[in-house]
Amino acid sequence: MVPDDASSIREQWDGANPPFPFARFVSLWDMLRFNVEAFTKLLLLLEAMRELIPRLSAACERRGESDTQPRDAVTSRLRNTLVDATKVVAAKLNELEDLCNDLGMSLTIRKIARVQKTLAEDEGLDALSKELEVLIERVVDELRGRVFMYLTPAQVAQFEATAPFGVVVQKKFPGLGTDIGEASQCLACERWTAAVFHLMRVMEGGLRKLARLVKVTPGTNPNWGTVIPQIESKIATLPHGTAKERKSKDQFSELAAYLRNVKDAWRNPVMHVDRLYLRDEAVSIFDAVKAFMTAMAKFR
Repeated sequence: MVPDDASSIREQWDGANPPFPFARFVSLWDMLRFNVEAFTKLLLLLEAMRELIPRLSAACERRGESDTQPRDAVTSRLRNTLVDATKVVAAKLNELEDLCNDLGMSLTIRKIARVQKTLAEDEGLDALSKELEVLIERVVDELRGRVFMYLTPAQVAQFEATAPFGVVVQKKFPGLGTDIGEASQCLACERWTAAVFHLMRVMEGGLRKLARLVKVTPGTNPNWGTVIPQIESKIATLPHGTAKERKSKDQFSELAAYLRNVKDAWRNPVMHVDRLYLRDEAVSIFDAVKAFMTAMAKFR
């Protein structure tokens, strides 16, 4: 009987002890062993076809033996089964070809063409079985050469986040969306220093926004050490006679102080090759910048 599906290989791993280290490179073949995807199902089906076809062929040659049915009836049933099996092979080869095209598996695609030619020209069942065997080996070999990074579910969520700092920040600062997204993806891939670099670019965007709010001109490439004191000076002269004015001034003062902390602790060192950031630092900076930009998004 030809299997129409593959049992879940995922059950071989209970999730407690992953088969490969988190956030490290593994081959696609290793990855698919723990993911019942189309490749796994197709390969299992092709393997079943490869084993079934010669058995059916031999049965047809023997013309079958049955105590209850005429010999011709048995042979006819076997031949019909054989025809159906080869049709399944042809259909699955087309599916496999599409998948291989997506991954650029040129050698496997050429081998698929050879198997399709064997089917079309009716070169014999033994030849088809051998071609399928080589095809399966070719798929496995090429998959081993396709390297992917394994991410935990939490890392995947961070990598694929469409608005890592929230929708409000995304709408208020659309020009910073790329760097915010890159920072989030760098964290997901454990590229800590790269994440901090993108976060500093985000902070620079926040600095420009704050400078405009207090009517300070930051220039094309603002020097944080110069611009922040100007912002602080402007904030110091803000009116504070009413409760509303005092609240507004306090908010501006908090943002300016936070910017200075960012500048002193993070921005300048990241521009030097001898400064590297570790996980805890990068995550803390990400959270802090997110909080700052969320606060900035409240200002119009």
